[in-house]
Amino acid sequence: MAAVHSTDVADVAPELLRVLVQQTRETVSLGVLSGDEMVFVHRERGPQAVSVNAELGARRPLHATSVGKAYLSGLDTRERADLIRTLQLAPFTPQTLITTDDLERDIAKAQARGWTEEHGEFDIASACCGAPIFDHTGRVVAAISVAGLKDRVEPALDRLGPLVVATADAISRRLGHNPAPTYPT
Repeated sequence: MAAVHSTDVADVAPELLRVLVQQTRETVSLGVLSGDEMVFVHRERGPQAVSVNAELGARRPLHATSVGKAYLSGLDTRERADLIRTLQLAPFTPQTLITTDDLERDIAKAQARGWTEEHGEFDIASACCGAPIFDHTGRVVAAISVAGLKDRVEPALDRLGPLVVATADAISRRLGHNPAPTYPT
């Protein structure tokens, strides 16, 4: 199923991801779920002299990356809890979240903020932000992230996060996602 979903996403996302690279000047990635990991199916490198590097097909853990946490944040509560329960929460750096409670708290903060963040949890020298992508049925099918050197990206997360969300929303709309409108109470 990941291959089927990634085909649609990979068809509609590149143009918007290129715009995101122009806006952020950082590396932008598109990932889909494969088993209990995210696999990069599209990558646009930013023009910065030093950037994060991962090849297409590279796998990343759900719990230690913004792209993985973005995917998790798009799942309904029960589906997310079921998936998290199956994960091996291995530490990659001292900052890696290695308990289900810490991971759930981080995802709740991300949902309130609108985007996920990763602060040296997979690679001590990098920071990232991410957002989920939804299909026409409202199911999460992929996630995107913006990644770069920690010293450069962390101070810019409040600017980068909304750009990632806007791009993920635009890709989702191209896939036919039409979120239910919210009305003030």
